[in-house]
Amino acid sequence: MQSKYRRIDYKKSSDIEHVVITGSVGIQAIKNFCIELFHEDHASSSTNAVLLQPHDPKPDLEIFMQKHKKLMIYLAGDPLAGEDLSRAKV
Repeated sequence: MQSKYRRIDYKKSSDIEHVVITGSVGIQAIKNFCIELFHEDHASSSTNAVLLQPHDPKPDLEIFMQKHKKLMIYLAGDPLAGEDLSRAKV
């Protein structure tokens, strides 16, 4: 059975931009990027982060994502597959 991260899609909104994070990125790098992206000093309160990674998230990343659940979504998939890029609204 596939995980929920392989079944969900990012729901794009016309008034909210999003950035897609993919590639070989470590958990700490993802945390640092998102902390900077969502920092109150930046005008990115209307920006979401879509993490498209080839595997399900590790437990510590899932805990981190709970803090930013309205701003982040994790998709497990292949960034070279059209179906997965479509799920990320690329």
